[in-house]
Amino acid sequence: MQKVISSGEHKTKWITISMDEYESMKATIEVMCDKDMVRQLIGSNRDMELGRVRKWDKFVGEYAK
Repeated sequence: MQKVISSGEHKTKWITISMDEYESMKATIEVMCDKDMVRQLIGSNRDMELGRVRKWDKFVGEYAK
């Protein structure tokens, strides 16, 4: 366990962000707290690196016929 040393007075600072940015940040935190979702994201990145993906228009074209 780390020991926290604090000295002086705490001064709160504020930042302002848009609701869109806030919602995006909140969604990111929720995903990063979900172990299964993180595993899926890592797997998706591997698939992309290994070329195991198809472009969306080609994928749709195959099933739209």
